Amino acid sequence: MYKVVVSDLDGTLLDSNHTLSQQTISTVHRIVNEGIRFIIATGRHYHDVKHIAQNLGLDLFLITCNGARIHNKQGQAIFRQDIPQQIVQPLLEMAPKETLLNIYKEDQWLVSKPNKALLDFNKSSGFNYSLADLFSINHENVAKVFFAGKPEPLIELEKKINEQFGDLVSAAFSLPNCLEVMAKDVNKGQALQQVLKEKGFSLEQTVAFGDGMNDYEMLSQVGMPVVMANAHDRLRHSLSHYENTLSSDNHGVAHKLEEIFPA
Repeated sequence: MYKVVVSDLDGTLLDSNHTLSQQTISTVHRIVNEGIRFIIATGRHYHDVKHIAQNLGLDLFLITCNGARIHNKQGQAIFRQDIPQQIVQPLLEMAPKETLLNIYKEDQWLVSKPNKALLDFNKSSGFNYSLADLFSINHENVAKVFFAGKPEPLIELEKKINEQFGDLVSAAFSLPNCLEVMAKDVNKGQALQQVLKEKGFSLEQTVAFGDGMNDYEMLSQVGMPVVMANAHDRLRHSLSHYENTLSSDNHGVAHKLEEIFPA
C-alpha cells in the first residue's frame, strides 16, 4: 500500500492566498502520525519553504528549486545541481521585453525590477527578493533562472531555450506566467527518486499531488499521481487519465488524502 505522500506547494498544498488551511494541516498531521512519510517538492527556494514546513509543524525532506536542491529533515543539503555558469547570461538575454527576470543564487533571490505580485507568494515566510543587475553579477551557484510575464511570449521563449540549450538545461512552467529553467535532468521526479532510495521506499508506494508542468515528471512516475482541479491546462491534458481532486482553494490535497487514508 502507499507509504509516502509528496506534494507541490503553490496551487496544490497552498491555497490561492499561498497559505495552509487548517483542514490541510490536520489531515497531513494525522497521516504522518499513522506512519505515512510526507515530502514537499516545489519550485520555491529552500529558505522560503522551510518556513512553510515549520508552519505545518513537521520535520520534512524538502525538494526545492524544482529538484536542484534537496534538504533532509535536519536541514542539511544532501543534493545540489546548478545551471552551467557560462549559459546563465545567454538565457537571460533571450527573455522577451517586459519579462521579469529572476535568479535563485545560493541563499539569494535576485530580480531585475520590483514586482509586488511576486512578494505576495512569499509574504508568510518573509523570504524577499533583492534588486540586482542580473547581467553583471557572478553567475556561479545559480540553481534556477525563471521568467515571469505574459504566457504567449514565454511559450515562445521555452521553444527557443529548448532549441538552443536543450542539452544543458531543463525548462518547465510552474504557472502559465512563470517559466523556470534548471540544469539538465533536474526535475522533481529525479529528486524524489533520490529521497525515496535513501529512505528505502519505492515510487510505486508513493502518492503525488501537483498542478504545474514542473510536476509532470514527478506525477508520471509514482504509484498514484493526483492532478489538482486548478492545474495548468497542459498538465491536465497530458495526464487526463490520472486521478484528480478538488482545487487547492477547496482543500483538494486534504480531500484526496482522506479518501486514500481514511480515519
